[in-house]
Amino acid sequence: MAVKTHSKKPSKHSKVDPVLIEKKKIAIELYYGVCYICRKKYGKGFLYHHKEYEDEDLKSDDFASTIWYHCYLLELILQQPERFRLFCRNCHFLMFIADYEEERQARLWECIKETKPRKHVKKRRNPQSPQFTPVK
Repeated sequence: MAVKTHSKKPSKHSKVDPVLIEKKKIAIELYYGVCYICRKKYGKGFLYHHKEYEDEDLKSDDFASTIWYHCYLLELILQQPERFRLFCRNCHFLMFIADYEEERQARLWECIKETKPRKHVKKRRNPQSPQFTPVK
């Protein structure tokens, strides 16, 4: 009878992608390992944002594989780090909101100003406590 050495199946992510390792290394060395806007620590979903594209810059569509594009991009970042910013996914999305036409942007800011933050309510640990009355 065979003896089981481990009970879990190997993870599909067990092989660490060398490109991801290089992306993280560059993020830490050149951009302090944090999102430029919110200062969130480097992690999943981070990306390098071009401040300005130059005519000779290739796009991801020009490559057969995203891995090849990332290799190209990392070389470009190492050569000219001042042309890029490190963003988390959420802050990169905000960059495109900021690019809305003026009317749409004005409506967005109006909604933000109208929205009242939720007041912090201390949660009761026991819903069966005498102060709690269930809604019927």
